[in-house]
Amino acid sequence: MSEKVLIDYLTEIIEKTKGHLDRFILIGGYASLFYHLKMGGTPPIFTTDLDFLMDETSKEDSILKAMLLELGFEVIVSESGEEKFKNPEWIENEGIIFEIEFLIPKLGREGRSIIKNDAGIKPQELRYLDLLIENTWTYELDEGITIQIPHPARYLLQKLLTFNRRTEHYKRENDILYIAGIIDLFSDESKITILTDEIKQINITQRKKWVQKAVNNYKKLFLKESSEGMKILIKNQTTLSIEQIQFQAEFFLEHL
Repeated sequence: MSEKVLIDYLTEIIEKTKGHLDRFILIGGYASLFYHLKMGGTPPIFTTDLDFLMDETSKEDSILKAMLLELGFEVIVSESGEEKFKNPEWIENEGIIFEIEFLIPKLGREGRSIIKNDAGIKPQELRYLDLLIENTWTYELDEGITIQIPHPARYLLQKLLTFNRRTEHYKRENDILYIAGIIDLFSDESKITILTDEIKQINITQRKKWVQKAVNNYKKLFLKESSEGMKILIKNQTTLSIEQIQFQAEFFLEHL
């Protein structure tokens, strides 16, 4: 599926939902695509999943749900009550159905939920997502049509904190490709500080331990030729050599 088709799908959803997605942040593979388009790069992989992040649930989201149903989406409810939306008419070349998932940060102790009883849409709760809410960029899809995406440094940290929690191997691989793609995209003197200045700011907050954990995970992925990240990049036939990947890793870490 081409970039144009993916963007056309998202544009149609934003137009037809008439402002009801304005408070959401687009994360996941689509965010990676938009970083690359914004900065003039080529994304490592595409995705047909739309992941929308909310900071709280709202009963008003029932209007958004109704609009998605009008667009041909069907609601799939998990055993734990989370809702996904699939459109059987929007299918990519490999036969994968276009899917929308709503997410919300998981905060505090296990068993504590911030999802309200009157939530219009029941999102999935995941750790570390609050990191993505605190600073965002705006991407313009078309004239007057925009979407929020996380600051790329925050996207990078969140992926580094969560890739090893993935139970599905291909999703873990994809996350590692997204991580490598962000570093590659910003790996020159004029761009690297976009990442590192934001990370330094996070590092002087209560999230300092998150930053340290993410950086340690990054070192394990890319500083050694035998590391998991290196093997995945080689397997996926990246245009970068092992030496270039290691140079980018060292370059990024030197600027932190």
